[in-house]
Amino acid sequence: MSAIKLLQAYLDDSVATLFRADWNAYATTIALPFTMITEASVLTVTSEAELRAGYDAYQNMIKTQRLTDVARLVETAAKLGDTLIEGRFVTHMLSGALRVVPPYRSTITLRLTDSNWQAISVTNSLANMQWPIHLPRPDPLLEGETP
Repeated sequence: MSAIKLLQAYLDDSVATLFRADWNAYATTIALPFTMITEASVLTVTSEAELRAGYDAYQNMIKTQRLTDVARLVETAAKLGDTLIEGRFVTHMLSGALRVVPPYRSTITLRLTDSNWQAISVTNSLANMQWPIHLPRPDPLLEGETP
């Protein structure tokens, strides 16, 4: 399977675990330590408790923002060897037909561990400075997007 198809399948599966509220499945999609680099900070998640706090914050966001869909659409992806994939994608967070936040771009690195792809790092255009992220704050807007 191509790197683009692998990454898109990974992103779709990880979003599905969040909308199913399936902590156990979600936890298998992230390797610890996990690093998130934002416009404002470098955040490192080192424990399952910290990862769970991020998951719980996302679950709360789904409810409070009435999210109906999160589409993470792959733009590019490449295999960096047999066990690493790096790719770029855009996240769209929707409540019905309304955007909850403007779309934002991320770069992700996945590692294959025991036949399971896991995120080891994400870099994105968010202004958030601390973990857990309760609501993404994209900064700046993607080209052509308006607030």
